[in-house]
Parts: sequence; structure tokens; C-alpha cells
Amino acid sequence: MVAITNPWGCVDTNRLARVRVLDTPVANFYAVDSVKCWANGSNGFIFNDASTYPNSSARGWKWYWSDPTAVPNGLNGYNTTGPSTGAVNFTVPGANTNTTHTISLVVTNAFGCTDSISKPNYITVRDTVPLASITPTYITVDPLSLRDHVEINWRSRTAPEFLNYEIFRNNTSIATITNSTTTTYTDVFDVVNAGSSVNYKMRINDVCNQPSSFDTTHSTIKVSVNGVATGGYATNNITFNAYEAWGAQTALDYYEVFRKKGTTGAYAPVGRVAPVVGNTNYLYVDSGLCSDTFYYYVKALHKNYADPRFGYFSISNYDSIVANFSVVVTPLEINYVTVEANNKISMTWTTAPLATGVLKNYILQRIDPSNPTP
Repeated sequence: MVAITNPWGCVDTNRLARVRVLDTPVANFYAVDSVKCWANGSNGFIFNDASTYPNSSARGWKWYWSDPTAVPNGLNGYNTTGPSTGAVNFTVPGANTNTTHTISLVVTNAFGCTDSISKPNYITVRDTVPLASITPTYITVDPLSLRDHVEINWRSRTAPEFLNYEIFRNNTSIATITNSTTTTYTDVFDVVNAGSSVNYKMRINDVCNQPSSFDTTHSTIKVSVNGVATGGYATNNITFNAYEAWGAQTALDYYEVFRKKGTTGAYAPVGRVAPVVGNTNYLYVDSGLCSDTFYYYVKALHKNYADPRFGYFSISNYDSIVANFSVVVTPLEINYVTVEANNKISMTWTTAPLATGVLKNYILQRIDPSNPTP
């Protein structure tokens, strides 16, 4: 009841009818999938109403999508009505970039009361375009073992749709790396006993399972050594295949051949071989060797090797050989022996038939007539 009094003290009263306060809805929704690859999302993004309607029921929904190309017209609001249609299926024709979208909903209850909610960057549309191809910067046999590990190196790639790097050996997938900042992988593989060089390549797979194309294939350097005996010396022939990468030898500076003597020696460079465009195999001849076991490996260097940004190289496996050293011993003829003085005897003999530098010395023996055994 309301009582009103005027300045002169006159009073009037009125009894009001009951006032009803209507409940408002509480807007909310969810997406069946908040991230979709468009190749697999031709049915669009489905949003379901999760609003509550205290003491009332739902009457309508109006959906908004921040992308103006969304179908239905989500930018201007798309209406759905009826008791069983509190969901909407949005599609984005021609979506081919990685984009995020804000989704909003305005709900109305049976009293005509409304509420709204907006979820910024709630939806992510993944494209169906594969990532750009990737190639190793260099591969090398492990410099310590020179036999049973191969290191594959590359530059990292960052992209929102990155899934993994995939490494292939001789066209067979051997590893996937899911950390995009990783830049190296070690393949446990015995290259010494491999019949030939080993090829490696890689690609990037995205979250939509779209693989990139392959780029340059890199091959390990396979070294083999055989030896011959020549003129009292041993000669070792070191053969190796070209390092297949870096622009068909044009970016390769040189091949350097390393040798060590015996199992306890240290490797040291003994020569270089210049790369030739089109060559697939090379030969280095190491001559003038005496009898021993020799170990070899080859190192390929990029032209920009001195630049820390491009310190690319590739080391081969090692190979060893026992030098094929043989000396043909030919009896020497003494030309004459003469006494020149009481304390001096002179003699001459034929020259040993050995190559220059092979002969170390002649050994002369004097026999006492009373004891003819040397």
C-alpha cells in the first residue's frame, strides 16, 4: 500500500498489485571441437547452448562469429529458434590460413529477457596447406666413433600448425621429433659395415597431418681403402663417394683426407681433393709408406665453413689397412776388395735396385778367417 500526503496534511492511499521480478537467463555455450583442420571440417564447427533459464525456458539464440565470411552470417548475428535448435553449425568457405575467431551468443528466455557471453579467440581454423619443405643443413658420421652414429642437423622451424619433424634413412622413416626447437638427431647406424653410403632426408608434418614435400637428400661419405706395393714402398688408395648436398658440389670447398698410423696414433691431415661438379666418386693416393696399419677418414667442408652460421661439414666412416709393403732382396756383387794401407781396406759393390728414398743403409760384415761364421 502507498500513502501520499500533500502540504496541507491531506492523505490518500492506494494498494498496489503484486510486482513480479522476471528471472534472466545465464548465457553459456561450448564447441564440439574448438580446433579444426578445414580439410576435415567440411561439416563446420558445431556450438551447443549451455545456458541456464531459471524459472523459464529458452526461446531463441543469436550467434555471432568474428569472421565476416562465416556461414550463416555470424558477423551480423544468426538466429536459431525453437525448443530443440539451441545449436548452430558454422562453416568458413575458403578458410586456408591459421586464424582464431571470437564467438558470441545472445540468449532469450520465454519472458523475453536476454543475456550474452563472448569467448575471444575461442575457435582456431587450421589450414590445409602443407608447411614449406625443410632440408638438413649437414649430416656427418660421429667424429668420435667414426662408425656407428650419424648426426643429422637442420635449422628449426616455428609455426603454429607444427606437429613434428620426420627423419628418413634410405627412404624409410626412422624418427619423429615433436619439439620444434630441436636442431639435431643422432641415428645409431653402423656405417663402417654398410655396403654403401647412406641417404637422409626430412620433412615437416603439421597438425592436420599434411606432410611437407621433401627437399635435398644428403648422403654420408663412404670410405674404402686398398693397398699395393710399389718399388719397396706401400701405396694406399683411398676411394670415397661425393657428399650429395650443398648444390651438387658447387658449395663444397674441398675434401680433406686424414690418416693415423697404428691404433695409438693421432689423426692428421695428409692431403686434399678438389670437388668436381658431376663427379660421384673420388680417389686419393697415399704413397711412400712403410709396413704398418693405417687408418683413414675424409672430411667434406662447406665453402662457408669458417662462418659460424654455416659451419657445415661431413665426416666419413673410417677404414683401415695393413700396408702392403714388400722389398725384393737382390744379392749384391762385390766388385773388388783391396788393402790400401796397413789399417785401411777399400771395397766397392753394385747398387741395390731400390727406389730412391727406400734404402736406409748397407750393412758390411767382416769375417775372421779363424772364425768364418759372420
